[in-house]
Amino acid sequence: MTLSNDELTVLMIAAQGESMMPIGRWEKPVESLVAQGLLKRHDKFNNVITPEGERALAKDDDARQLIETNNAIVLAKQQMEQAIGKAARELKAATEIAMRVTGEPFDVAVKNVARLVAQRVTE
Repeated sequence: MTLSNDELTVLMIAAQGESMMPIGRWEKPVESLVAQGLLKRHDKFNNVITPEGERALAKDDDARQLIETNNAIVLAKQQMEQAIGKAARELKAATEIAMRVTGEPFDVAVKNVARLVAQRVTE
């Protein structure tokens, strides 16, 4: 069985636990995958990967490597978002301290504190 790039993409997204909707660009590949038994249709807008779909992905080395790379990217994005969120909370706390001392408005204080943080990071 040869899958198109769009069909592989749909299966890779579905393999991540996402439900696929057959709209726009994804309509034809989703419908094709449902017909092949690689996606299971719960309703028009809720199509999930089947065990056969997972096996079809596993047979395609390129697809598997792409999935692994995609998984690494997704994990890195999540870790980055967590780190950025933590840094933003700390930056806000430092900015509020600076505002009490300097009397600067928030936008000025946050720029000044961010500049100091950037200097520390690059030291």
